[in-house]
Amino acid sequence: MTMQSIERAGTNNVQVWSKRSDGITLVAAYHFVVAAIFLLGAVLMALPTLVLGIVTIAEEPTAFIGFAAVGFVATVLLVLCLFNLAVGYGLWQVKAWGRTGAIVLAVLSLLAFPIGTVIGALILWYFLKPDVAARFE
Repeated sequence: MTMQSIERAGTNNVQVWSKRSDGITLVAAYHFVVAAIFLLGAVLMALPTLVLGIVTIAEEPTAFIGFAAVGFVATVLLVLCLFNLAVGYGLWQVKAWGRTGAIVLAVLSLLAFPIGTVIGALILWYFLKPDVAARFE
């Protein structure tokens, strides 16, 4: 790396740092924590999926319904984990798509009464403020 590329990299980090407010950092950290929780859930659901898959193949073909249901739940948890991880990264880097993703996840979390509703409403309120939206332009 040349000295000029190192200076440019340092300048980009300072620009991101100056654009990212404490609120954006807090919401990004929240999405990283939620991603970890969803990953834990997906990993915990993988074991019953494996057991039901073995039972389905070896002994009881009717166990396929349980295998499919538990596997579907594990897949949904993994997708939610990846989406939260991507949104957290987008917010951390102050990308416009990160803000959009955070708004989408906040709307979805409104359905998780009561805690998800409160957190989702706060995130929506924060990211729809004009001064916060201007940071993502």
